[in-house]
Amino acid sequence: MYFKGYSLWLHKLSFGTFTGIVHNKVENPEFQFTDRDGNIITNQDFIGKYTILDFWNTGCGVCFREFPKFEEQYVKYSSNNNVVLYAVNVKLPRDKEGVAFEIFSERGYSFPTLQSGLSEDAKSIFGVTVYPTVVVLNPAGVMVFRGNKENAFSYVESELKKN
Repeated sequence: MYFKGYSLWLHKLSFGTFTGIVHNKVENPEFQFTDRDGNIITNQDFIGKYTILDFWNTGCGVCFREFPKFEEQYVKYSSNNNVVLYAVNVKLPRDKEGVAFEIFSERGYSFPTLQSGLSEDAKSIFGVTVYPTVVVLNPAGVMVFRGNKENAFSYVESELKKN
């Protein structure tokens, strides 16, 4: 029980909630990211699907250790048309253009990555203050979850079973 309580408390400190469920839901937050080819991806591109966004930056060691878990989930959901997953790089001021895409190519990950603006964008829109942070948008585009990968995938799995 002690460890479970400690884990919940760390989640609360990092993500603002014990469970990851977002109580002050952000209705269809407006944002735009850039994909590898320079295409602009907006919130409207995710309507109709559960969208899992894994926010990371190039200075986050924990992010790199957790990418294999994200890859496993990407493979699991790749044939499910109701779920999309993206790793969203939050650019650090020191990062060269395209470094996030190079990192994924070198490591052989197949999940797609997007480039965000600087950390203030992710913080103001999604409440991201620590990395990695996983955000889930429901099919209506409403942010319904913010937390860690394990809880995010459990949340999406339970929502898919309901529908």
